[in-house]
Amino acid sequence: MKQHEIYFWLNCPSIHQAPLIKELTKRKGIKVSVIYENELSDERLKMGWPEPDIGECKCFTKPSLFERASIIANAKSESVHIFSGIKSYHKTFETFKIATRRKDLLICNMVESGRSDQGIKSLLRFINHSIWALKWRKSIDLLLATGSIAEKWWNKAGFKKEQIIEWGYFTDFETQAADRLTNSKNYVPYQIISVGSLIERKNQELLLNAVRELEDFKLTFVGDGYNKSKLVSMVKKIKIRDKVQFIGNIDNEIVQEKIRRSDLLVLTSRFDGWGAVVNESLSVGTPVICSDSCGSSAIINKNLVGDVFKSNDVSDLRSKIRNRMISGKTSKLSRNKLIKWAENSISPKVAADYLLKVIHEKSKINPPWKES
Repeated sequence: MKQHEIYFWLNCPSIHQAPLIKELTKRKGIKVSVIYENELSDERLKMGWPEPDIGECKCFTKPSLFERASIIANAKSESVHIFSGIKSYHKTFETFKIATRRKDLLICNMVESGRSDQGIKSLLRFINHSIWALKWRKSIDLLLATGSIAEKWWNKAGFKKEQIIEWGYFTDFETQAADRLTNSKNYVPYQIISVGSLIERKNQELLLNAVRELEDFKLTFVGDGYNKSKLVSMVKKIKIRDKVQFIGNIDNEIVQEKIRRSDLLVLTSRFDGWGAVVNESLSVGTPVICSDSCGSSAIINKNLVGDVFKSNDVSDLRSKIRNRMISGKTSKLSRNKLIKWAENSISPKVAADYLLKVIHEKSKINPPWKES
């Protein structure tokens, strides 16, 4: 690999980006710098996020535009600059524009799909993204698009297929997750978990409607939000109070333990640019049912991993949950198989290998989750 310097220009610290960055810092000959436009938000802290560990690298928090320009000016020729979004964050975008003036840098932008289920609002968003593509596609070497839905969105907006790389988020990984579980001597019903903010976009009402006709399960909602009172009222109305619990926001480590002790995680979002909770679930051996409007649906490509249902289709979701329940609770054997698959497909180590290979070849290659 010719490039030995990699710069991440990000909005704020993220537990969903830090594991990849930390892994890159371990690689011989690779120097990593991270530049944050903002500090970790109070909202994320309230959600139980810890301060992310990005390993031993240079880190700049809230630098001025002058300082940002200086970093670009001092960057080595052929260094790699990975920007969060295109025009998503003001100072990051201004830095991107400065970087494009140098023709000896490799410019990459991490992008998510635009939401396509909001009528005229979605149409205007797509037109806006098409204008961005027209203006900036010749200045961007590689577009790191989260999932196949983002690939399709940005290709339709005007970026060439060959410059769009299927990308994702990569969370911390623990290979011993299943070994800490012990079989309960008492009967335990099928454990379903939903993790995320209780808001309209996450569409938890769909999950409640899907399970209302099912038997012998326990559903846990982790997270908080303005929709909680509506969901609690719905649980009472459909008479499943004894099967559903809400536990609010908790530390991320506890969330991981809750997922580890579940048989199935369900992500019902009307739209999610990615949905990193899918990675978190698979990495501890818990299969996932995910909406096809989530970027992370791209990594659910075999029965061991989970199922993808048609967004907002309650019958499809109910059928897939029922089939999983009929197959029985998630065994330690299947959990270990899934952890092994995740280790070889979506771990930070594998993601770092994938990124370095993409940078080296400067072209599209098959992502690891589509090879294993």
